[in-house]
Amino acid sequence: MLGLEFQRASALFLLALPLVLWLLARRPRPPHERATGTLDIWREVLERSAARPTTRGRGVPPGLYALFLGLALGALALAGPRTHREAAPEWRVVLDTRASMYLPWREEAQSAGEDRRIDVALRAAREWIDGPALWTRFDGAHWESVRGLEPPPDWLRATNRTTTAMPWSEVDRADALWVTDRAPESREASWCASGGAHVDGIVGRVDGRLVELRDGARIELGAASPVRLVLDASLPRELRGLSEAWARERGIELVASGADLRVGSGASREGARVVLGDGWQLSGAAAQEPAGEVLWRDREGAAALATRTGQLQ
Repeated sequence: MLGLEFQRASALFLLALPLVLWLLARRPRPPHERATGTLDIWREVLERSAARPTTRGRGVPPGLYALFLGLALGALALAGPRTHREAAPEWRVVLDTRASMYLPWREEAQSAGEDRRIDVALRAAREWIDGPALWTRFDGAHWESVRGLEPPPDWLRATNRTTTAMPWSEVDRADALWVTDRAPESREASWCASGGAHVDGIVGRVDGRLVELRDGARIELGAASPVRLVLDASLPRELRGLSEAWARERGIELVASGADLRVGSGASREGARVVLGDGWQLSGAAAQEPAGEVLWRDREGAAALATRTGQLQ
């Protein structure tokens, strides 16, 4: 957007000078008195006149108008007018450089020149970036930032990947644009995700608009709508309470049917198993091997918790 500004705005007061001179040139003046020696004749003329003006206006010579215009233009020139373009808001582009970002975007990719998740996510982000941005990455210990039109080439190499989790909450701000491969949880930041193999569903949110990746096609969904959740009756009481608390915290609506997400459980015939983690353990019956992505396995390698589109098993 273009605008007009003045380097020396105080010089605009000089625009009053042509106005003052014009008013002085237009001020009324009394009629000239002149002795003619024929007083009686002029007295008779005045007595026959219907009106007797005591003053009269004075016309402004055309040359003075040219002078007034020159003074006004000179005052504007002294003020130093110039146009400027309002800068677009600068994005703080947070680049996810974890190992998954360097995987091929398509599972069947064969050649080294195929798009990676980081390449696809960057292309989506560039649609929203107008001009230089503050490119930011987390190297595992601290944040690095570089201002420019493109991120440093080294950041796009798999050899420089980050091996730790991304502390997204530290850069959750209104001017942040996260570039990642799956939908993160943010309160203020916008994000563009590439999706890819085993990553379906919502892959972008910028300025309140959602983008869904479905069968390789990008679909804009408009404003975000609440997610609906169904909890199966087979869920244990503890898991049901945990799921309800998780849903309330994220504004997810609990419904009886027609849900976007379903949480259920299933048992195998092999009896109870124990799943161990970092400082915790979970005792329960292992489900049959699911078709989705397995998150937790027990000691023997059987699936204990798995996810796929719209389901948690």
